[in-house]
Amino acid sequence: NVAYELLMSERADKASELAWELDKNNTDRRELTEQCVDQAILQVERDQMHNPVLFVFDPEWKTGVVGLIASRIKEKYQKPTIAMAMNKETLTGSGRSVTGFNMIASLQEISEYFEKFGGHPMACGFSLIAADQRTNFQQALISQYTKHTEGLDMTPTLDIDAVVDLEEINWELYDLLEKFEPYGQMNNNPIYLARGVKIVNLQPMGKDKTHLRIGVTHTTNVVRKTIGWSLCETNAEGTNWCHILKPGDTIDMLFEVGINEWNGNRELQMLIVDLKKVS
Repeated sequence: NVAYELLMSERADKASELAWELDKNNTDRRELTEQCVDQAILQVERDQMHNPVLFVFDPEWKTGVVGLIASRIKEKYQKPTIAMAMNKETLTGSGRSVTGFNMIASLQEISEYFEKFGGHPMACGFSLIAADQRTNFQQALISQYTKHTEGLDMTPTLDIDAVVDLEEINWELYDLLEKFEPYGQMNNNPIYLARGVKIVNLQPMGKDKTHLRIGVTHTTNVVRKTIGWSLCETNAEGTNWCHILKPGDTIDMLFEVGINEWNGNRELQMLIVDLKKVS
């Protein structure tokens, strides 16, 4: 294990070599994940856009990335998502759900399809009892979704913790939020709403220019940095914010508070969760 060897290395030259190898492995993994996500998006948009549950599969995918694929597809389309890959003679899968649909409870009701499975209401992992049961499993899970969400409004929503001025986002607040970590299932990152935020500048970012850094002002002339992951990708509603926003526009912005660290420097950064153009 490269990471373990790096931690245990007592020689600087060996540690440097292992650190380079570990970084390359991480880069390769990210690139592989991006390729798989692109393939999954094509599968969804080809013939699943109206499905209540999304299923993506490729015999060439590695089992180690199906969880990342499921998470990315669920976030993009806001629908329960199952990603699967071959694992010897059967299929291994990972699922991510949305509020209102208890995924693990649904799997328990169709347990005859699994060699093994586990998880919690918002995520699962499993191995099918046989690869040729994939279609039957998919139909059974869609039936579970239909049964358990009947009469429910499954429109995606976000819970807002507070309406704030951006000038209230400071290190004192960040230090307070750190005391409530770790965030995750049943302890979500706080989401804040700032209304009437003015855009000063925009800068597409990333290898494919799919992310967007936005400089904004609010109740003062101080420009604050925000970043929105994948805002320059066309989402399920057909929106690409890089084609819509321009300096001078006013937006309402939902965001989380984070840190941007580079070269030993740290600065507060607002991570955009959602936004709406006001004018």
